[in-house]
Amino acid sequence: MTQRYYYHEHQSDYAVVKAKGLKLRAALYGHPDFEAFSSRSYLEATLPRLEVPQDARVLELGCGTGPGACFLAKRG
Repeated sequence: MTQRYYYHEHQSDYAVVKAKGLKLRAALYGHPDFEAFSSRSYLEATLPRLEVPQDARVLELGCGTGPGACFLAKRG
């Protein structure tokens, strides 16, 4: 069996979450800053050039904690 991406790190984190009585893995690392993420400048430069309907749906793949999705959701 091949090792899953970050599998052991996640398993270790969830053991700590359970031992501390926490509910979320993110509680171990604080809350992410959804305003500061690597592709923000790209989105800010690209979005005005696209003809995206106001009611469009967006799927963010490989998002981790989803800062791009949060960025887009905040802007409608």
